[in-house]
Amino acid sequence: MIARDDVQEPQLLERPARWEVGRSNEERRSPRRRTLAAVRVLEGPELGRGLMATDLSADGAFLRTPLAVAPDVRLRLALEIPTDPRPIQVTARAVRSSPEGIGVRFEEVSARDRARLRSHAGFYEMDEAIVRVQRALGDLVPGNLLPLGEPSEIQTLLQGVAERGLPLTAIRPGRGFTPVPCRAVAFDPAGPHGATLRLDVAAPPRTRVLYLAFADAPLFYALEGIVLSVRGGETEVMVPERVYLTERRAERRAGPRAAFCELAAPHLPEGRLRLPVMDLGEGGASVRLAAGAVLVPGARLPAFSLEAEGARREIAGATVRYLSALDDGVVRAGLRFDEGEGARDSFREIRHHAVRGGLATRLSRTVSLLGGKVAAFVRRPRRTEEGGVEIVRYKNRRGDAVAAIVDANFDTSDPNVRPDVAVVIAPAILKRKEVFGLLARTLLDDLDRDGRKAVVLRFDASYIAGESAMDARLAAEGRPYYHWTFGHLGDDTAASLRYLQRRFRPARRTLVSVSLSAIPARKAILECAAEAPVDLWIAPFGCPDAQDVLRNYLAGLDLFDAYRRGEGPETILIHGRPIRGVSLYGQAMEAGLAFLEDARKDLARIAAPVVWILGTYDCWVTRSRVRAMLDAPGGGV
Repeated sequence: MIARDDVQEPQLLERPARWEVGRSNEERRSPRRRTLAAVRVLEGPELGRGLMATDLSADGAFLRTPLAVAPDVRLRLALEIPTDPRPIQVTARAVRSSPEGIGVRFEEVSARDRARLRSHAGFYEMDEAIVRVQRALGDLVPGNLLPLGEPSEIQTLLQGVAERGLPLTAIRPGRGFTPVPCRAVAFDPAGPHGATLRLDVAAPPRTRVLYLAFADAPLFYALEGIVLSVRGGETEVMVPERVYLTERRAERRAGPRAAFCELAAPHLPEGRLRLPVMDLGEGGASVRLAAGAVLVPGARLPAFSLEAEGARREIAGATVRYLSALDDGVVRAGLRFDEGEGARDSFREIRHHAVRGGLATRLSRTVSLLGGKVAAFVRRPRRTEEGGVEIVRYKNRRGDAVAAIVDANFDTSDPNVRPDVAVVIAPAILKRKEVFGLLARTLLDDLDRDGRKAVVLRFDASYIAGESAMDARLAAEGRPYYHWTFGHLGDDTAASLRYLQRRFRPARRTLVSVSLSAIPARKAILECAAEAPVDLWIAPFGCPDAQDVLRNYLAGLDLFDAYRRGEGPETILIHGRPIRGVSLYGQAMEAGLAFLEDARKDLARIAAPVVWILGTYDCWVTRSRVRAMLDAPGGGV
């Protein structure tokens, strides 16, 4: 039994009544979510009818009530979260109070119920529901849905949906549902439960959640709305703290009132072609084309003029990113501005360090021409003798096991063989070591023809995917890389360089860091400079810094300033799985991996030759930032 305490006057404490987003992790131990969960008091002081939890985490809640209780009063509660009618029973203790309500900390919760609370508060449940909605809508939702959690962006988006009357699709949770077309008739940014959206459709009785999907070309959005009321054929839903969208953009775009792209067109009587601009940003735009326009994604446009609100700007060229049909029969084309014919030569002004031809040149050429080499490897009728494939394990400085595959063109069991070169392949995020098998064999085959002894090691990044160290509990919960940071991948890379040096004593060492692994690779190179120095660094599709890749991945949302102030969201979504944003961003800033200036400082200290390979359509990497990084004073380029 729980001792009953007499109800006292409202207690005014120093701490705020609500659990603020900016609170430190010492005060809030798990992610918190704004929600609307019905609460019943099973034991303890009466808190009034219609009691609701408006903020919820796995460790506590904020109960909105005009009544108050003394600090440390214990209550037994039954919670019903809106997405799951099964009640969750908890024993809680009051920790703070205000005229708005009371904050309670959960003390006794079953493991299963705590997992349900964590799934709801950490958005894991919402993430899975949005994935099911996307599958149910089939081809209507192109691409991968990515989360957006900036409140001002969400409010601007949904206010525009209501003002423009965009068509929406409403979906009830569960199986066998039928999508219902509707529209938003009003948006209220400051309702009693935060921002709300009113729909012109009546939700069926006992509906507690609706999923809404809509398109605002070229983007597609989906969100989960908690039903607040159904009156007069309309439904009011609470706007969530997270929406999902399909496009990965590196910047925001606005719709200019009067803007045109003007291209030279000698075949037309007026000698020019004027395309209306639908939205515009510094790095790109979308334009309106006639239905019979002959363009395909990937097509290059020559230099043209851009007129926007009376100002004229010369664009050196552009690449067509996508094409989508509009309701009036015309076509919308997305353009990414580039440097036209000079794009491939734009790195010539960077200060180069003289590097003699030979092994380094051969290795860099092999990686950059991988496609042709792989084809030749497959077609070649005669193959040279090759060493076997070996599975090895070693530990990084954290004590975590790293699993790797060693390929060689010599007998690795012979301790007298000292290879000419050892290559470490650091993987892209979520890519296993097996993915790079053809790259490893191509490197070995090319070097073998030159009479070189070589060994290639490719490893699984720990706490990501594969056979290296993993957190079994987090993997079982569907969030395997929740605590992953750039530092984990850097430690794995450094351990791999040391392993090859310790075992084979190669004459030279090369590091190939693919995509995101290029960010911690520079720290690994500096760390191993004395015991396993890198003689050549190749970064295929390499990301220059954490701010650039995360901003591009999150559709232009830069959270580094928010995390620096302690206000970033506890959890973000990476490839459909949650990751602890505080750890990811915090470690990047602490380790000097976050910003472009960090990368320039590290490049200035690296004396080895550096080869950076850029992808023409790589939306994760900003070309200008790579150029600025490689143009660091000193260092090897």
